[in-house]
Amino acid sequence: PDFKHEDDPAGHICYDMTIKNRSADNLAPVVLENLEGTEWEQLDANVKTYGIKSYLAFPVRLENTVVGSLCVVDTDPRTYTQIEKDILEAFSKAVTLEEERKRSQEQLIQANAELIDKNKALEEAISEVKTLSGLLPICSSCKKIRDDKGYWNQIETYVAEHSEAQFSHSMCRECAEKMYGQF
Repeated sequence: PDFKHEDDPAGHICYDMTIKNRSADNLAPVVLENLEGTEWEQLDANVKTYGIKSYLAFPVRLENTVVGSLCVVDTDPRTYTQIEKDILEAFSKAVTLEEERKRSQEQLIQANAELIDKNKALEEAISEVKTLSGLLPICSSCKKIRDDKGYWNQIETYVAEHSEAQFSHSMCRECAEKMYGQF
């Protein structure tokens, strides 16, 4: 009941031996079979308080960084069997895999949400765009366009009906000189 659930990690076996200065390629277990008379009785308050005599731990990694340890402690000095070491190593790897799965799932959910937002934006943009495509039959003289029903329409009318374009009329220099050159 008096166990501190939050504490400074420095000075504890779990941190100093299993986590601190570890890399993802150094995941060897820490096996301390008899802590009596060692520095850990003085350094780690939990060893003295709870009478811990033996310690077995495997590092837990996440994204190639050691982030924790999975430990087994005993109040009696003891030699841990290879089966016990293998089981704790398997649990440590299972914790790593579950944390990586959880992170991957969170990243996937976030990426999916971003993709949904981008798709909505694209759909909105597409709904605002009308495009003309294909061949348009156009009169080589008057420039009227023939529609699907065979009617000839002013180019302005046809384009306005089939796109979002709007027209304002003006006159190019050549036409202005041809029509109003005398003025």
